[in-house]
Amino acid sequence: MNDNTNTPDPNNQPIFNVPSIILVGLVLFLGIHFYVDQLSPEEQYKFIIDFAFIPSLLQESLDWNALRRLITFQFVHGHWPHVIMNAFGLLAFGSASVQRLGARKSFDIFVISGLGGAFAHAFLFNFPETPMVGASAGISGLLAIVFLRLQEQGFYPKGLKGLLPVSLVWIAINAAIGFINIPGMAFMNVAWIAHIGGYVVGLFMGQYYFSNISKI
Repeated sequence: MNDNTNTPDPNNQPIFNVPSIILVGLVLFLGIHFYVDQLSPEEQYKFIIDFAFIPSLLQESLDWNALRRLITFQFVHGHWPHVIMNAFGLLAFGSASVQRLGARKSFDIFVISGLGGAFAHAFLFNFPETPMVGASAGISGLLAIVFLRLQEQGFYPKGLKGLLPVSLVWIAINAAIGFINIPGMAFMNVAWIAHIGGYVVGLFMGQYYFSNISKI
């Protein structure tokens, strides 16, 4: 007997519907950063160092201190523009994902895409000591789900090849952000390869979920 209770009906969803798990994520993003914003500069720096993903630690020891950062860095942000952009991304892309795949699968995509982005950043830049924070890699994975939903609705040709043009545009935009100095945006210090890594992971996870959704 098939059980379809965990898969929302995409044709029976309210236009304005923020899933509970997305609201929890927004509270965490904004609440954590509000707390950090109340700290002194020295305390802020210590907080970031304590919870950021620091690639070089993976080469030193795969202990709990190094591994926990693969999760905690996704909920910490460096400044208000950073957290606000990611909050809007989570609200838009995360809600669309939950409405199609459900909360558990969407959470899995977010976290694992974040991991994929972190490892892509670590390997490409030879495990730097610079700390990395932010949910952008996970949200990039959720963006891939939005593209898959649009493909499902006929906006793009079928198959991963059908998403190749829009994927290349996304990759090019992030690469440009990483290589081009945008006036007034130097403080952003974008981990662009993490965005791309997260997007690729989300795309493949989403493709798997979408292709098996009717079998659940």
